[in-house]
Amino acid sequence: MKKAHWALIVAAGLSLSGCAAKEAQQPKEEPVVQTTEADAILACVAENRKFSRQEFNRVYKTDLAKATQPGSAELSPLICLSLHQQATYKQFKAATEVLVRYTASGKRSQSPGIGPTAAADRPGKDR
Repeated sequence: MKKAHWALIVAAGLSLSGCAAKEAQQPKEEPVVQTTEADAILACVAENRKFSRQEFNRVYKTDLAKATQPGSAELSPLICLSLHQQATYKQFKAATEVLVRYTASGKRSQSPGIGPTAAADRPGKDR
């Protein structure tokens, strides 16, 4: 009788361990990371690319032209450049005006967190 009980316990243990192994082999869900415009701007600013003054002005003019085209929603490069250490006050002000027109038009995304508008408004409040 004792052998029957031990056989039953061993059989139950083996069957339960097989179920546990199957659960462990199931793939785990990977979190989906969605970047916002603010994330892209902050990453660009943190990158802190080295520009000569001429190269910076050329890239800034190109991005300003792209951002002011009708239907354009790509402001991240322009905002990033306006926050760069090579940017002049006029370049910062021009990028801020483009951003204000963009947000007033209602085209901005409904992303959570601090947005580019709040990031651009902050330097003005520090003065």
